[in-house]
Amino acid sequence: MEMEFKDNSRRRTLVLVVGVLLAIVAGAAAFSLSSQNAETPVAVFPTRDIVIAANQITAREPIDALDLTVRAVPIDDTNATAYTDRNQVVNEIAAIDILPFQPITPNMLASGTSIGAINILRPTETVDPFSPILRAVSLTVPPDRAVGGLVAEGQRVDLIATIPIAVNVPVDPVTGAVGTNPETGQPYTYLAGSSTKLMWLDVEIIKRIPESADYVFRMDLQTAEEVAHAQNQGAAFTMVLRPDEDTRDIDRSSYGETTDRILTRYNFAIPETIDGVQYPQPIAFPSPFPAEPYLSPPPSLEPSPSPEAALIDIPLETPAP
Repeated sequence: MEMEFKDNSRRRTLVLVVGVLLAIVAGAAAFSLSSQNAETPVAVFPTRDIVIAANQITAREPIDALDLTVRAVPIDDTNATAYTDRNQVVNEIAAIDILPFQPITPNMLASGTSIGAINILRPTETVDPFSPILRAVSLTVPPDRAVGGLVAEGQRVDLIATIPIAVNVPVDPVTGAVGTNPETGQPYTYLAGSSTKLMWLDVEIIKRIPESADYVFRMDLQTAEEVAHAQNQGAAFTMVLRPDEDTRDIDRSSYGETTDRILTRYNFAIPETIDGVQYPQPIAFPSPFPAEPYLSPPPSLEPSPSPEAALIDIPLETPAP
C-alpha cells in the first residue's frame, strides 16, 4: 500500500497571517481605550490651608513657630474650626498634648474660646519651685463700679473693697455704761457701718465674661484667700483703671474711709431733730432776720385807691389861609 503525502505549508502560512492581524487589532483596541481613559477628567476636591503640628507639642507649654506648619487638606467637618494662620497660634499655651500632623483648633489652646479655657501663665512663664503661686480669681463688679464696664482683658486695675462692719462695744455689766478705751481713757465711740479701703494694687484682668459683670483676675494664692474672705463677708468691690505706664506701688496705711471721716473732712452739715411746736412757724412775708420786717415800711393791708382821671389839653393848629 502506498501512502499519500499532502502539502500543509500554505495553511500554516494563512493561520500565521491571521494571528498577526488579530494581535494588531487587539493592540490597536487597547491603545484606543487607554487614550480615552487619559482624556477623562480626574475629579478635584476643594481644599483649604490649615495649621497642623509639625512636632509633638506638650501641654502647658508655649507653642513655637517651629512647632507648626501649614498644609492643604480637603474641606470637611473635621477641620472646619482649624486655624488657618500660624500667627494665631504662635506663643499660645497648649491645653493638651498635641500630636504631630494634628490640626490645631481653638479647644486645644489654654487661651481658646472653649469653656474653662483661661490662660493664667504668660507665654514666657513656667512653674518651678521658686515661681509665685498664681491662681485665677473671679469677682463680680457692676458697670457703675467698673469704669462704666469699659475695662478689658489685659488691663490692670486697683481694687477697692467696702465691707460692712458690726461693732460690739463693751458695756459695764453693772451700770450699763459704755466701756472705756484704755488707750484714751474715753468711752468707746465705735459704730456699726461700712468701711472702704484700697486693698489690691496692679491686678491684671485675664478674662471678662461676656454679657455679665464677672471678671477673672490673676492673683497670688494669699491674695486669693483675702478675696475669698472679703466676698464671704459681703464686700462690694470697685475697680479703678491704671494707666499702662503706672507700675508704682502705694503705701496704703493712710488709706481707708468711713462715713464719719468724710463728713468731718468736708464739713458736711449733720441733720438735727427739731421741736415742731416751738419751731417758728412760717409767715406770709418771711424775712432773712426775724427781728426785721421784710418790707419797710410794711405793706398796707388796705387796697390802694384808684387813680383819678386827668384831662390833657391838646392844642389844635389852625390851618393856614
